[in-house]
Amino acid sequence: MGFILFHENLRLKGVPVTGFTGVRLENTLRISSTISPDGQAVSVIFDNLVVAVGSTKGHPIATQVASIIVPMTENDAPLIVRQDIRGFVSIALGARAALIAHLGGKTFLVDLPTTPVSQGDYLRTFESTLPAGVDYQATFFLLVECDSNGPDVGAHLTVDALDITLKTQGSEKNKG
Repeated sequence: MGFILFHENLRLKGVPVTGFTGVRLENTLRISSTISPDGQAVSVIFDNLVVAVGSTKGHPIATQVASIIVPMTENDAPLIVRQDIRGFVSIALGARAALIAHLGGKTFLVDLPTTPVSQGDYLRTFESTLPAGVDYQATFFLLVECDSNGPDVGAHLTVDALDITLKTQGSEKNKG
């Protein structure tokens, strides 16, 4: 606090002071979420969880990592959790996209189109078992890359939403 006051006092007295003016985050991730009235489901909508490459400028590789925590109440036994990931992918010839999701304590490689010149929305469902006494955590690792920076080469990958549902103990066994 003293440094900030000293810095401001010098500036107010007309003394030129070189210093930092702030911190800017180039890729700000925002979320919105809705929890069902019974607390058994939550939907998380991501704004700007996206990576893209391809143009005559820029890097041929882009990554982004994002994590969320959903606090749990009365989690005194293991819980089966269903997770639906929704998003969009576009892959041109000479480009690739990969999405790794660590959901509820288990890691999944999300199956995305791998054929050149493919694009579209995707919806993938995964199940995992959340151990007793822990909060739900999800981490996404997005990667896109292309062989060159030509105007016709590129890839685009987004994660738009994550829907999380607690399954009853009598439902089918863990798939993942």
